[in-house]
Amino acid sequence: MSTQQIVRGKQDKQKPQSRFQSLWSEAEALASENTKLEKELDEIVLRVSSEIMTAEINMGKTIRDVVYRQIDFAGKKSLLKWQRFELNQWMEQNLSELMVLGLLDEPLQNKIALLRASQLGVEIDPDSDLSPAEQLDRYFGVEDDDYGQDDSGTHGPTADLFDDDMDGTHQDELEDDSAEAEMLEELLRKMHAEFEEFENESAAQPTRSSNPLSDELFKRLFRQTAAVLHPDKEPDAQRRQEKHELMSQLLKARKERDLITIVKLHEEHSSADAVFSMEDEQALEEVLVDYLNQQQERMEDIVEQSPMHRMAYSEFYSQQPETVTRKINAHLRKIDERRKTMEKFVIEVKTLKRLKEILSERYDAHKFSGW
Repeated sequence: MSTQQIVRGKQDKQKPQSRFQSLWSEAEALASENTKLEKELDEIVLRVSSEIMTAEINMGKTIRDVVYRQIDFAGKKSLLKWQRFELNQWMEQNLSELMVLGLLDEPLQNKIALLRASQLGVEIDPDSDLSPAEQLDRYFGVEDDDYGQDDSGTHGPTADLFDDDMDGTHQDELEDDSAEAEMLEELLRKMHAEFEEFENESAAQPTRSSNPLSDELFKRLFRQTAAVLHPDKEPDAQRRQEKHELMSQLLKARKERDLITIVKLHEEHSSADAVFSMEDEQALEEVLVDYLNQQQERMEDIVEQSPMHRMAYSEFYSQQPETVTRKINAHLRKIDERRKTMEKFVIEVKTLKRLKEILSERYDAHKFSGW
């Protein structure tokens, strides 16, 4: 009989996993998946920031050219009411995109303000120290300190730009990427001082846990693991450095009452005669259930940590790198196609007649779709 057959036979006769072992395996697998997800999602966010955002900014510059052309046409009196409505809706969509991309600059804001002032019959003083956008805000009672944001949260003179011609407006909700603060780990105390402090700790002042796990079990797990990881008697220099790092983790876990890290180190490094008893496993089960719930919540936190992460996960994430690349490339092609469509508009639409043809096409498309 081969060695593999012997090993297989032994495995077949192994006892089924206890609830503790099952919970531990599930929690460890989920923790590993979360670590992998966090790393992969961060990498996708970097790609989105460098590749997709660059392409969208280039497209946005073309959209800005389109808006300038649309503003020129919007001042034409020969536009019918439905044509003006269609054009204003189109402009609003483009302006919302420029706002998201940070491309709604001051010259364009002033151009929009002049258009709106003309539509509303508001006089703009060309000799004023205030820009057209600021003058229009003053007209509507917006203070200087509030310039750039109305009560609805819309920035600049685009707010309610086309209310006179439209039944309602659609504002894209903007979410600012909050700055992600880096957590600085607390410096570990010197290993020997920390270990001695633990050994000399007064029994009259035990550290109390929020879970029912006894201090006796907590200390026993720590001592058994520390006995194996203590680097003082390790002759091999490389292994001694590894033990020093592991011991630092153990001391930090003990200080922060991080039972899961202690259990993990205990499972990986303790001696064979320091295995968990049935009573130990029962005492640890509730802690493991909490840990498993924390890992499930952590997955949500990883995905929801920023609008960029949420978008990267929903649009591009895959465990297969080639699939991620395929999705990103497909998105880049769509952006490029839209940019070319916008460029075509700027090149070809130079007369009001041609604009009216396009507005008619858009009107029919919206009517057909029930918009």
